[in-house]
Amino acid sequence: ALFYDWLFFSPEKDSIMNIEPAILVMHHSMKPHPAITATLLDFMCRIIPHFCPALESHVRQGVVNSLTFIVEKRVLAFSAAALVSSNMLKTYRHLSPLFDNPKLDKELRAMLRDKFPEFCSSPSPPVEVKVEEAVSLEMENSIIDKEDNCYDSTEAAFSDDEEELNNKGKKR
Repeated sequence: ALFYDWLFFSPEKDSIMNIEPAILVMHHSMKPHPAITATLLDFMCRIIPHFCPALESHVRQGVVNSLTFIVEKRVLAFSAAALVSSNMLKTYRHLSPLFDNPKLDKELRAMLRDKFPEFCSSPSPPVEVKVEEAVSLEMENSIIDKEDNCYDSTEAAFSDDEEELNNKGKKR
């Protein structure tokens, strides 16, 4: 149900309130419960070809529209679009702290890169930047560097495991 509105999302007709809950659950679950985030991201990737195979391109476009709108509306703290060229093109790599997170399985990160390369980090080709844009870009990059580390990189553990770990040194 979290992703149903994503499948055919159109920014002209739909509301950010329809798609915001899913991205917020993924964002806020990454640190305490990365398995939840991984499951939701995996579902988001796998539903595209399987929801309705005849409409796969429409479903993919709906999910891309959702992600683009989430970035544009700055739903997540690290999703501010940066200006990278004199043409005022936006880069949508700002979902990379979520999509490229080391807590996610390598196969899932590869699937996210395959399905949504425009939202993942990648080596960028050199960009010619005007002097007045350079200061703005430096500030944006400084913010991005800080935000890339917004998720804790410690190993995930289920609740039962945490209790066992906390009780290991204690005598009963």
